Amino acid sequence: DLSAFSDGIELQRCESTVEVKESTKYGGGLTTKYLRTVHYAVLSSSFSAPHLPCTSVSLQRLAERQTERIDGGVARQASKEAGDWMLEDAIRQQNIFAHSHGGIGSKVLLFAWLSQTEFEYLRDSPSGREFLHDWIDGLKLEDFQGSTTV
Repeated sequence: DLSAFSDGIELQRCESTVEVKESTKYGGGLTTKYLRTVHYAVLSSSFSAPHLPCTSVSLQRLAERQTERIDGGVARQASKEAGDWMLEDAIRQQNIFAHSHGGIGSKVLLFAWLSQTEFEYLRDSPSGREFLHDWIDGLKLEDFQGSTTV
């Protein structure tokens, strides 16, 4: 929910896809239909973005998290592609914004501006999903001005 940006959003186009396949959850010949609509939009150049609390993850905190994972006996991928390291460095430098509709104790939504390549890396690759987990675990929630219900 990005309602704080609603006045500045200019919808460019929508793409809808329908996928029909056998359910992996229920099996036994049960067919499931998946509907997906992707909305492409830009922020108007005249839009003044709202001030939202933000934070980032320090390289030190990510290193600590990855060391904890190694010490905990969970094997990490020994070597990554150079492109993965570069993507992770670019993602790590992104600000993470918090937005909440309600008062204290309400749900806080976290978001960051990512390129399509960065998003697909986090969503589609095992090392990207692992990095995403570490990235979120490394957040400093106190930076969100008391909003600690995530």
